[in-house]
Amino acid sequence: MHDEHYYNKLQEEPMYTSKKLKCGQCSYSTDFKYHLKGHLLTHSISTYFKCYHCDYGTINKNYLKKHLVVHRTSKDFKCVKCDYMTNVKGHFKQHLLIHNTVKDFKCDMCNYTTNIKRYLTQHTLRHTKNYKCKQCSYITNTKHNFTQHLLRHSTSTYFKCYHCDYETKIKNFIIRHLLLHKTSKDFKCVECDYATNNKYCFKRHLLIHGTYKNFKCDKCDYVTNIKRYFKNHLLIHKVSKDFKCDQCDYTANSKDYFKRHLLIHKVSKDFKCDHCYYATNDKSSFNRHLSIHNTKNFKCDKCDYRTNVKGYFKKHLLVHKISKDFKCEQCDFATNSRDYFKRHFLKHSGSKNFKCKICYYTTNYKQYFKQHLLIHKISKDFKCDKCDYTTNLKGHLKKHLSIHLSEDFQCGKCGYMTSVKKHLKKHLLKHDI
Repeated sequence: MHDEHYYNKLQEEPMYTSKKLKCGQCSYSTDFKYHLKGHLLTHSISTYFKCYHCDYGTINKNYLKKHLVVHRTSKDFKCVKCDYMTNVKGHFKQHLLIHNTVKDFKCDMCNYTTNIKRYLTQHTLRHTKNYKCKQCSYITNTKHNFTQHLLRHSTSTYFKCYHCDYETKIKNFIIRHLLLHKTSKDFKCVECDYATNNKYCFKRHLLIHGTYKNFKCDKCDYVTNIKRYFKNHLLIHKVSKDFKCDQCDYTANSKDYFKRHLLIHKVSKDFKCDHCYYATNDKSSFNRHLSIHNTKNFKCDKCDYRTNVKGYFKKHLLVHKISKDFKCEQCDFATNSRDYFKRHFLKHSGSKNFKCKICYYTTNYKQYFKQHLLIHKISKDFKCDKCDYTTNLKGHLKKHLSIHLSEDFQCGKCGYMTSVKKHLKKHLLKHDI
């Protein structure tokens, strides 16, 4: 009953009403005194709690306690069944559940089982859809996701960055964005020179240095410390497909891949660029495209490389790095890219995980295997609306469409013109010789 009242209130009333308590130094406002006290600390110049091992500082005592655990060499909790060790009791208790074969919690609607009650609660939400948006077809089981979705229909922007022109309706996004402008790093790896302000990224990085792998596949030699990666890997060995497209013969076990595939059959485009003719149904692709028209926020101080995408910038910086973080034990291959290292590691694998049922093609690369299967596919997913060209590869269609476009890229040193930016870059190299 309470949820139903909340649901109706969210749809009928504005997302943010006037707040009783307001900050005297900025536009922040809240209805909770505790939240205001915590916010006021952000305006404090001094840092109350400082780490005596590194330059980490915080205004929250509990954050400092959690940070100090990083510097501890001895481990309080040790697993008797494997070599796992940790100083965090909660992490240790969750690890012990890995060795527990009997599952305490079972779903009444399907065969899902788990040892963690919280996971079962989250899983049961999949069987019901409680929150439905009145402005579009969006439905969800999670109150938090529903609240964030309603912000998309709001025209005003509530959170703005005072360092650049970034703005968003979601508070967590602005907090994450502000970390980009922070020069000092709160989390530093003691085994390499990795540093970050994102706690989740730091914890994920630490798993790289872990010799013991918690998750091992019983059908092949795949091992990992990340549960999400392990679950995705298990789908490779699954013969039956959970998601099937009713418009073509596409099948998948990943819900995200299936949702992305359905966008192919959608004629209208949800996201259209105001600066050019680009249009897409994928929001992440649209945001990535918009960065082309913006000024470049990330600039390399060792060369003239510039970009708006932080991930691209971090990958570029590895080019200038002399030392290599990942070294192959079976040959002299070394790299700073984890993805390249994983791809290289597959070369030493004797068995092939992906085998074609129609021909003798085998490979360890999932991407190559998916592209190979398209060779045997008779129907074509992508069709050019200006000529009779058809293909199953989206990249090939994009290259083909450039033929019909006007030649937007021109050389300033000669009369060369092209519709493909990459071709212009190659051409410019001729003048540098």
